[in-house]
Amino acid sequence: MARSTYIYLVTNGAPEAGFTVKHELVTYLGKRDPIRPPYVLYRLRDGGKQPELTEIIEL
Repeated sequence: MARSTYIYLVTNGAPEAGFTVKHELVTYLGKRDPIRPPYVLYRLRDGGKQPELTEIIEL
């Protein structure tokens, strides 16, 4: 099975948005209100024997 990569923006422990391509994430962050709560970006790769969840950055 082909592997897929997803990026999730998580705020207060709940997903706020999800993306499959980087330019969608960049556009979303550019439009996001800077006063909103801090967020964490996670990368999820699936399609292998075990899904891989990686924390990318916490802002």
